[in-house]
Amino acid sequence: MKATEPFLQIIENQISELQKKISESRQKIDNLRSYLNGLKIAKSVLENLTSAESKLCTVLSFSGNSERLSEAVQEHLKTIEAEVEKLGKENQKLDDISKKVGILEDITAFLGRSTLLISQRNSLNEIDGELLKQQEKLCQINNLIEALTDMRDAVNSTKMESLESILSNIHGDLNEYYSKMIGHPLFVRLRLVPEERGGKHLYRIVAENKDCTYQTYVRTRFSQAQRNLVAISLFLAMAKNSPINTIILDDPSQSLDIEHKKRFVEVLQLLMDKAHVILATQDEDFADQVLRDVSREKLKAYRFSGWSESGPSIDEIRSPS
Repeated sequence: MKATEPFLQIIENQISELQKKISESRQKIDNLRSYLNGLKIAKSVLENLTSAESKLCTVLSFSGNSERLSEAVQEHLKTIEAEVEKLGKENQKLDDISKKVGILEDITAFLGRSTLLISQRNSLNEIDGELLKQQEKLCQINNLIEALTDMRDAVNSTKMESLESILSNIHGDLNEYYSKMIGHPLFVRLRLVPEERGGKHLYRIVAENKDCTYQTYVRTRFSQAQRNLVAISLFLAMAKNSPINTIILDDPSQSLDIEHKKRFVEVLQLLMDKAHVILATQDEDFADQVLRDVSREKLKAYRFSGWSESGPSIDEIRSPS
């Protein structure tokens, strides 16, 4: 066993040497491959250079060796540089011309604005003239408004005076009719108070007690029936002073009880001595009251009974139903 150990050691050494040589050979192969790739790249570059040289010869219309081509290229570059320098000078001239053109454009724009300003100034003169005319018209209109205002005030004053005169003239008759119809147990007198509101001439109806120590507005304190009596009294007082001498009443007994209807008929009889009274009603009780209390010499009564082909049917009433 000990005799074979040197032999094995020799074999291991030889194997190690062989592995080392194999590694070195592989390294050389890799280096050769890299070198080969470099040669391929150099070949491609040379081919490109050859192609470029061929194209350059075509562009320069040159035929000769590479040294002469280099000289031709240098001469062509000088020619191009000269052209570039020449174009630079031309470009400078163009810049100068462009600046001058810009100046001319500014001058043209200024002249245009000046022309526009002159035109606007002329327009302003015309506007000033027109404004002066309008101011004169405005002054005339203000004078007219002032005159119309004076006229309106005068008319309103006249209207108020007329209203006060009318209310004064009917005041006695109003209270006479109102008192005869017993309009209210406490407020036995009426007074018409004229007033102006929003340019309109109105009047309010004020009710007073017998001693005139307490008063109220009819509109706020009276019932519907009591307000109807006030309205009837006012209408009759105004109608009595009308020049047409005719009074027309359409269903005036609304909301009135029997006692007030009777009083109302008494007032109508007084009016019949002084004016023509035309009365229309659907109130059977009121109609019967009129037929009973008014004498036949003063009264003509008719009843509407229906419609026919020839028109409305109206029958004269001889006596109360």
